[in-house]
Amino acid sequence: MDELIQQVLSEVMRLADPNSEYDYEEYEQLTELRQKLVDAIESKSQPLNDQQKQQVLKILSYDDPIMSRMGALLKEAERELRSVHVAKKQQVAYNYSGMSEGFMFDKKK
Repeated sequence: MDELIQQVLSEVMRLADPNSEYDYEEYEQLTELRQKLVDAIESKSQPLNDQQKQQVLKILSYDDPIMSRMGALLKEAERELRSVHVAKKQQVAYNYSGMSEGFMFDKKK
């Protein structure tokens, strides 16, 4: 348990560094690691000791910078998706050929 808590804490501290930029995959790995920690705490029959509680509280103290960076990554992904959708619409409009086989001829009587 101590090793898992320490692993989560070191990963949180690394990803919360404001001078570094990490991609979404590293944040995804962090959420999976944190979930392992939550599962381990819930399945543990005895409560956490004081040192473990302090480390968990320290992990929680990094939630705001982590969440703000994850929010920024989400907004960046939304912008990219919007630009892809706009490009597809423009391409469809540009390549529209209209009715290619529908010709009508009027005959004068």
